[in-house]
Amino acid sequence: MEGTPAPAPGKSWVQRVGVLAGLILAACLIDGLAAVVRTPKTEIRLYPGMKTPVAGKTEAAIPDRRWLTHETTAPGLSVTFLEAKGRLWRAELAVEPTAPDGTYTLRVFLHGEKPEDAAQNPLYTIRLLPDRHAFLASERSFVLRYVGVSPWVGAAAALPFLVFCLYLSYKASDRLDEALRRQGMAPVYRALRKDKTVTLFFGLGSADGLSPGDSVRIVAEDGRLVGVGRVETVSLNDAQARLDDVDRLPSILYVSRS
Repeated sequence: MEGTPAPAPGKSWVQRVGVLAGLILAACLIDGLAAVVRTPKTEIRLYPGMKTPVAGKTEAAIPDRRWLTHETTAPGLSVTFLEAKGRLWRAELAVEPTAPDGTYTLRVFLHGEKPEDAAQNPLYTIRLLPDRHAFLASERSFVLRYVGVSPWVGAAAALPFLVFCLYLSYKASDRLDEALRRQGMAPVYRALRKDKTVTLFFGLGSADGLSPGDSVRIVAEDGRLVGVGRVETVSLNDAQARLDDVDRLPSILYVSRS
């Protein structure tokens, strides 16, 4: 139908991929945050042969990471301290491949601390699972449990696709707006209703030959005529028109000078 706005080429697949990427991003973020909330701060889960980064804090200030030491009941567990600042420390835990599974403890403190002072530092629970399968089955993150990938990795992977699709969608909308403008048409980007009168805001202006008092056709996305409006105010690239005696309007509208 003449005067019907045509969708930008490729817009549908861009929207589908963008929606999918957005859903994956949201699901991974929610899953990751929920897992953090549901996991006790002092619980560390491992399996034989695994290495994992950990972080914690001591009750006393740490002069240097070389002042840090630890005690653990977990056989085959090694702790490598990587960084210390203030009361915070960061380390890497590694478990020997032959370590037996079970529940153990780990405490980090400073060299030279009195036993009663060292005992004030947090006591971590080490849950050593038999293998990776048992480790994943115990995960509080559903993404990690069933997909085998950290939800944060999933979110990081989905984000570029979402941004790229938003960019393509923006460029496609720009091309569509330019094509419509050359035909004397523009989408309505805002509508204000008062009783049965609607004020429509759209992207045609004096640069397109529009003047106050001009009549414009209001059409739906399928080209169906909705009504005829009268232009009230005009700027260089935008205008607003008044449409009277309107009961219901489609959600997507276009204005046409012809």
